[in-house]
Amino acid sequence: MSNTYRRYLLGLFSYVVCIGCTIVDVDNRQEFTSGDIFVLDIAHNNLDRFTQKNALLQFPVWSPDGRKIVYRADNALNIADINTGKSEVLVNLGFARFASFSFDWSPDGETIAYLTDDDNGNQVVSVIDVESKQIAKSILTGGNFFYSALDWSPRGDFILLYSGNNDARLIEFETDEVIIIEDVGGALSVAWCPNGEAFAFSTLTRQSFGEFDTGLYNVDTNSRVTLSEFGAIQMKWSDDGSTLAFVTRGRSSSTLYTLQVGEEAKEIINSRGLVRLLGWTNDDSELIFIDPESNRLSSINTTSGRIERLSRRDFNDSEWVQLSPDKMHIVFGFQRFFNR
Repeated sequence: MSNTYRRYLLGLFSYVVCIGCTIVDVDNRQEFTSGDIFVLDIAHNNLDRFTQKNALLQFPVWSPDGRKIVYRADNALNIADINTGKSEVLVNLGFARFASFSFDWSPDGETIAYLTDDDNGNQVVSVIDVESKQIAKSILTGGNFFYSALDWSPRGDFILLYSGNNDARLIEFETDEVIIIEDVGGALSVAWCPNGEAFAFSTLTRQSFGEFDTGLYNVDTNSRVTLSEFGAIQMKWSDDGSTLAFVTRGRSSSTLYTLQVGEEAKEIINSRGLVRLLGWTNDDSELIFIDPESNRLSSINTTSGRIERLSRRDFNDSEWVQLSPDKMHIVFGFQRFFNR
């Protein structure tokens, strides 16, 4: 990583938002448990309390403009404003069987889609207006199994539903039509291309032997191609859409690859433990990840292989980590956090 970008990353903004934390004080290492959001200044090692909820906060997701975060807490979806620190309930989920652990912003940031139940106990995708807090629509998923995850396309025209034991489905947002994608069954992870024309996915090829592959499905032509015989548990496209980064996992190690469509996958790093891939730097030259061998926020140059530590902090037992749209912050919820 260039010194200019490092100063930009660590000097100018240098803070992390964390959700649902058990934190160890840097000086006296006394642990305290809180479900609140905290703001961490990486450069100065300062930790500031961001919310006052005292509840378990889960699965935070950045808004497209990076100004808000939606997260789950107390059987409800909540929204926090990063600038003001204000947090409020968006919608109560109650005790629905499919109460959402997966939700996503529309590309314009005006609505949020989430998985829940209707009055008859069927799984639906509900779309709620962030400003008015009114449900705009609810669409039956129609699957034989419930769907565990959804992702809104960058163009805003489709919502993708997937799970490890069901065919993937596309919901056409304008018409509410549900399209079954039989070529993408049992998808374990997906990543939309930045232009929204296609999505990468990893799926089982032979369930009895646990074999996977990674493919690309074009929603405009309804066609599938195989990208790699490696199965991916995490995937991130470069901003220009030319390169897919993905992580595969073995018995005691994981490997980070990059792949350009039509070419062989290139191994970037192999590590003991699980590499947690967060995304690309703004110039698409490096990947930001949490290195399992050091538990540090790090970057790696995909050409030279040079690794640079971006944080003096350890990220242990992290449950959920996400890089902000501007690549300047991460949001995460975890169980332990300490400085060595």
